[in-house]
Amino acid sequence: MAQAGAEGHAHSCGILADRLRTLRYRVRDLPPDAQPVSFWGPALQSMLSAVQWPGERELNSEEYQTFKKWRELIAGLAQLDLVSAPVRLASALEMLRGLAAEQLFQPETADVPIQVVGVLESAQLEFDHLWVLGLSDDSWPRPARPNPLLPLELQRSRGVPRASTEWELAFARRAQAEWLRASAHVVFSYHAGEGDTTFGPSPLLAGLPETTLAQLGVEELPDWRATAHEAATLEPFTDWQGFALAEGSAFRGGARLLQNQSACPFRAFAVHRLGAASLDHPQEGLNARGRGILVHTALAELWSELTTQQRLVSMPHDQLASVVAGAVDKALARLRRTGASTFGPRFLELERARLIELLAEWLQVERQRSEFCVTAREESAVVNIAGLALSLRLDRVDCLPAGGDLLIDYKTGSSSIADWMGERPDEPQLPLYYLARPRAPEAVAFAQVRRGECGLFGLSANPGVADGITQLTRSRFTTEFRDWPALLARWRLTLEGLATQFRSGAAPVDPKKRAVTCRNCDLSMLCRVSEVVDRGSPTAGEENGGE
Repeated sequence: MAQAGAEGHAHSCGILADRLRTLRYRVRDLPPDAQPVSFWGPALQSMLSAVQWPGERELNSEEYQTFKKWRELIAGLAQLDLVSAPVRLASALEMLRGLAAEQLFQPETADVPIQVVGVLESAQLEFDHLWVLGLSDDSWPRPARPNPLLPLELQRSRGVPRASTEWELAFARRAQAEWLRASAHVVFSYHAGEGDTTFGPSPLLAGLPETTLAQLGVEELPDWRATAHEAATLEPFTDWQGFALAEGSAFRGGARLLQNQSACPFRAFAVHRLGAASLDHPQEGLNARGRGILVHTALAELWSELTTQQRLVSMPHDQLASVVAGAVDKALARLRRTGASTFGPRFLELERARLIELLAEWLQVERQRSEFCVTAREESAVVNIAGLALSLRLDRVDCLPAGGDLLIDYKTGSSSIADWMGERPDEPQLPLYYLARPRAPEAVAFAQVRRGECGLFGLSANPGVADGITQLTRSRFTTEFRDWPALLARWRLTLEGLATQFRSGAAPVDPKKRAVTCRNCDLSMLCRVSEVVDRGSPTAGEENGGE
């Protein structure tokens, strides 16, 4: 039932809205600078009190014990003042998470007929019946686990627990003796195999009589997971529609947003609205994205110095080599400032040589063009489309001899003009960039900056822009677009359609090209697209032949 809050708002959950508002005020009033760790415990508890946690309902036994343990954890946070300098809120939360992860907690429960306990917990207990699991020859006695921070011989000579196989053997023998005294009915068991590996009983079980489940009168049951799954009543429910976004909602990385919406609506929803992201895969040196950023930075620095094609052509060779080297050095200096301190001098030396050779090869392409002037480099812009405000960064804009603009998007990998086309374009960056400009461009192009494959690839309204840039009416797309304004109009409609879909909250699992799209996506565990395929239900992209 809808309930108005204290301020008469029309929220469907008025009480919740009031409490969240109070929480927001308390978070806003927190000091932004570092504070002693002991400061943050009461502050965190105050934020929980703002939403009246744990609530007005009387807590049951387990809930009360959990709440009490939480209060102890908050109080324990203050003890870190002895070993920690003042920290900000984010660091205090990380400390609290670490303390919680290390905290052992098991709520006390009423007496039950069956208890599951560990090896150490079973000490000095007595049972009516006792079943000890896992006594196979690969795990009992347990393998030694000495402390890696202390000298091994010192641990062994002082009899430190778990420091040697001799200690573990003696411990296992004592534990078995206690188990035999703990009950008149004791069963020791082991697992016979796992996968292709076969196990036997622990040598410490030698001499005990062997028995079987049938002799013990224990019924063999099917796998419990299969039993639980078969007993469940499943109700299929398709939920691909999220809440619509308000007019003017702003997003950074707008080109990437529409690219993801085109590739798969669920990917765009998960990445840009839910904030889903995979962990970076560690590797030596720079990954492909890092190398691309480095090339982009070096090119921006280079053309901030050259500015025009005429200056490039007229500059003496030695001076040009110095300008190229300077641009590369500035790019590498920015790389070091961003925290890439793990790169050693030798790596940076090799990367410097690689970039200098690559830029020298690219400038040969620029020399062969007709006269131009670079008017923008790494230009930031915001484009409003279908109710979304998307932040963009355009690699480069050239002013052509007739006064028109050439929009350039640098690519360090392979690229194709066809990636701009269709209702779901693979590369919507340049079509989107054109919408952010005050006037329509005369040409758009990929600048493929790649060793041995450098060149411009694009389309233009008029002939003679540059090698690799084809006039639209002479291209293979002329049957679809009668002239340049028709192509730009189609791009606008396509991008508005993608933006409208994203803003509406449409998020079906619909990869454009099942094999390629999903192979380049890290969200398969979230969208579970394989389950759709396994059930024999093709995705929309497959039904349409991946177009």
